[in-house]
Amino acid sequence: MKFLVNQQEIIRVDCDRIVAGSQNFVEAQFDFDSAWDELVLTVCFKNGDTRRAVCNVLSGVPFFVPWEVLKAGNLYIYIEGYDGNVRVTTAKMKKPIVINKNGYFRCDEMLKPPSASVYDSIMHAFSLAQKSVDALRQDAANGVFDGKDLEFVWDETRLGVKKQGDQEFVFVDLKGETGEVSLEMLSAAIEDAKAHANLLNTEMHQRADVLSEEVGSVSSALDAILEIQNSLIGGDVG
Repeated sequence: MKFLVNQQEIIRVDCDRIVAGSQNFVEAQFDFDSAWDELVLTVCFKNGDTRRAVCNVLSGVPFFVPWEVLKAGNLYIYIEGYDGNVRVTTAKMKKPIVINKNGYFRCDEMLKPPSASVYDSIMHAFSLAQKSVDALRQDAANGVFDGKDLEFVWDETRLGVKKQGDQEFVFVDLKGETGEVSLEMLSAAIEDAKAHANLLNTEMHQRADVLSEEVGSVSSALDAILEIQNSLIGGDVG
């Protein structure tokens, strides 16, 4: 804040916005005319019932405003000069300095890593299924499997899986009732997993005991995707 002291009038010459709560930040500078020469200067600040004074102020030299008066409200300034004989005072300010409220609020929670987005969670669950499919393809290429093939069927939002020769497919409904997030991304991810699994039908024969273990891995990964859907998207798994 900058002021011109002309005779006994205080005139503010800046328009900086002052916010409450600052300490050792807001400065005041007063430029005095010749009427105040050779006087010991004291600047008094008043905001509500709070009063603070700064002594031995020099013309043109800034100093920190006492933080106690920097509270939301109207700030008034009064100046007195004295040399043991002459005493000069300023008139009451015509317009106070407004101290604006700050935006302080209490926050007790420590900073934590950001929560994963729905997209990231779905992609993480899908990567588990992708790893299981890749492992099956690698085992097939190495001739590990013989026996029955996997068969898949896609019924709108339901994915059915069974071993060749079994009578019935085991279906999992991938769509919940409602949700704030579209299931198009989730369906696309599962469609991609199904395409990889269908590819296996042309390149591998599986032993029943090994197949059972690997199908369990794919099932666990798909269950993880359904769990993400249920907990984050809000739908019910069928």
